[in-house]
Amino acid sequence: MGLPGLLVVPVFWLTVREPLRRGLLRRNAQEAASQSVSIPLREVFRHMGQNWKTLVTHNLGFALLAFSGLGTTAWLPEMFRRVHGWEAGQFGLIYGGIFASFGALGIFSGGVLANWLSRKGYRDSKVRVGFIAAWIWFPPGILFPLLSDANSAMFLLVFAVFLTALPGALGAAAIQELMPNNMRGQASAIYLLVVNMLGLALGPLVLALLTDYLFTEEAYGVGGIRYSLLSLTVAAHLIATFLLWRCMGHFRESRDRFELLMEKGAGPTS
Repeated sequence: MGLPGLLVVPVFWLTVREPLRRGLLRRNAQEAASQSVSIPLREVFRHMGQNWKTLVTHNLGFALLAFSGLGTTAWLPEMFRRVHGWEAGQFGLIYGGIFASFGALGIFSGGVLANWLSRKGYRDSKVRVGFIAAWIWFPPGILFPLLSDANSAMFLLVFAVFLTALPGALGAAAIQELMPNNMRGQASAIYLLVVNMLGLALGPLVLALLTDYLFTEEAYGVGGIRYSLLSLTVAAHLIATFLLWRCMGHFRESRDRFELLMEKGAGPTS
């Protein structure tokens, strides 16, 4: 599926100019005169270590939201089949439309809301949107698995999908506000590793284990999967809400530290 994307590479190479690099950390006069500045990995880890409270609460907070969202998405078709008797095609057509429209709207709205909060003076705007989305999710997120009417459950999923997507792009964007330009790639890679390992790898797996060994069909009937989904998502959102709440204060401190660092040793280069 990825191979056709290679056809676009020459178009980008011919038409897109290399942007002006700003916010580069420079340690001496020789680097200040250089067109590009490479930072050793040990310095990247040292800078991240100085901001470990921010990065731990940020990475785990946003990763737990992904853990909840991806676990839900993986098992919703089976939940609707077992609990509501829907066929996969029926579910996919309706939920796919909701996911494509309200998911995209949520991601776009998250950026708009974060920018608005930033203009209002909130220096932690991107993390704050994640915190807001995490706790507003609870009413629709708790109710939709418990409803016996499939149409009502699907209606509440509109709000759950929107709120799950709202902070979807902001976790990675927040990292950029804490790291010099020439450290952002490594920091973003670590963040994406945490999100993918916890969210994509473990989310669907943990929900399956809960259904197989805790909320079993023998004890709860075919509806056991709804309690697996409910317990996983509620626990993940509770912890994520707490972590992102703590992260906001740490994030502001890290931004102050970053801006001081930039005043001492950064500037633009082409």
